[in-house]
Amino acid sequence: PPPCLPGEDNSKTVTQVNSTMAAVGLERAPKHRHSKPATPSVVRNRISSMQKLCRSPDREALVFVPGVDGKYNDGAKKALNYLLYGCSGLEILESARHNPEQEELLLVISEGSCFLYVGSSVVHEKLLPLVGEVAGLQ
Repeated sequence: PPPCLPGEDNSKTVTQVNSTMAAVGLERAPKHRHSKPATPSVVRNRISSMQKLCRSPDREALVFVPGVDGKYNDGAKKALNYLLYGCSGLEILESARHNPEQEELLLVISEGSCFLYVGSSVVHEKLLPLVGEVAGLQ
């Protein structure tokens, strides 16, 4: 199992995340020494970091559309794998393969809010525990 964050009991969350990642077909690459499991606090912190990027006067929001509407954008797939599934390092490089569960995802991050559209109720139920702590999530 992925390493736990110091001082937190993540055993149940890590187990849920591992089953979620297996269910969405995201194969994990060998661990990079900086990888962290996707836990609600890790997802919250990563999205919060992206929200800080939107403070710039020339950037209102970041939009990630990995599916057909985004022409299967490789960068959007990698960004979502980083933000929602905890991938980092070599995992991101190897995570750009086609994932049918990401076809109906849309993530918009702005300074004060975050909008996540999930077109499938099955995927919605899988992602809900991970994004529950994100401030301003719609």
